[in-house]
Amino acid sequence: MNGLIKKIIVLIYSLKLRIVLNKKILKIFNSLPSIIDISSEKIQYHKKLWKDLNNRTNIKWYKVFASINGIDDPRYITEYDYHFNVELRLNHKGFSEAYSDKNSYHRNFMNELLPQIYLRNINGVFYTEKYEYTGFEDAMLLIPDCIEKCITKKSTESGGGRGIELFTRNNAEWVSRDGEKLSVSYLDKQYGSNYIIQEYIDQHPYFSQFNQSSLNTVRLFTYRSVVSNEVIPLHAVLRIGKPGSLVDNQASGGIACGVKENGKLNSFAINKKGEKFDHFNTIVFSNADPVFKFDEIVKICLPLANQFYYHRLLGFDFCVDHRGNIRLIEVNNKNNETNFFQMNNGPLFGEYTDEIISYCKNRKRNFNFDFDI
Repeated sequence: MNGLIKKIIVLIYSLKLRIVLNKKILKIFNSLPSIIDISSEKIQYHKKLWKDLNNRTNIKWYKVFASINGIDDPRYITEYDYHFNVELRLNHKGFSEAYSDKNSYHRNFMNELLPQIYLRNINGVFYTEKYEYTGFEDAMLLIPDCIEKCITKKSTESGGGRGIELFTRNNAEWVSRDGEKLSVSYLDKQYGSNYIIQEYIDQHPYFSQFNQSSLNTVRLFTYRSVVSNEVIPLHAVLRIGKPGSLVDNQASGGIACGVKENGKLNSFAINKKGEKFDHFNTIVFSNADPVFKFDEIVKICLPLANQFYYHRLLGFDFCVDHRGNIRLIEVNNKNNETNFFQMNNGPLFGEYTDEIISYCKNRKRNFNFDFDI
């Protein structure tokens, strides 16, 4: 592609992203009951810190994060800077789709961590969990009679809970909550190609106590240092779906509660609007037990992050099933949600902020525009 055309495309993308996110933070800013008073010295420090990546940083992000959690720290990063100036330099977009494809997880990760796959569709062709060629009817007949539920979802681009559906066995048929029957025609209409039919995970009581309808997960955000190459767990939140929802995403009405290093929950949770909740489903967050098996989740996560050689910033979604087994649901290597970390826990990169800025200011961004026409 011609260099000038590339620059024009990136400029348009940058302007659109800035406009959209500036509107987003203005709406949250105006909705907050009060705004923290930040000293002019800290505001100047914040602007100076990020000026090598963005000389027009929007101070409202800093004010919103600090007003919500009470942590006044100028190292907060704006959502615009994260997506345009940092992630595009620390994560290689050209490899994101392949590495995030759930149809490849069983080749890359320990299978006991993953939900069982009943059927894969890869580029329009059906395969078993072990990647053997099969047909739709043959694969569905192999699901044990004791299995009453299954999940359908895209193998990529399922962020925000998009396209995830629950089916329940009804004699010889599988029926969705909306009465749709699971069939090839339904899957073609809903997903086209590149999807999976997988195990429905019955979650551990610790997680179901917050909301039984959704699979509530721990999102762990890791950073592989540009200095030492060590994987560092930067943040964690417990994500809880709204009552009646199948998924726990904030985009689908869920909330996120910060998790401390010792597994204890913050005293509040937030939704995507920055609204705070000190309890949910009668459970007061400050009185809740530590997240079940949180230390084990972190220990399992770190070596997994090392397998993503092209991606330094990753968001892992873990749950714990009713038998107490830790399960990996998804790995996010692009367009990571970061606001719920900063609203809950403070600056995204903390003590690693300077090394990340120093690295990113001398690196080119990596774009990948891929579409069907």
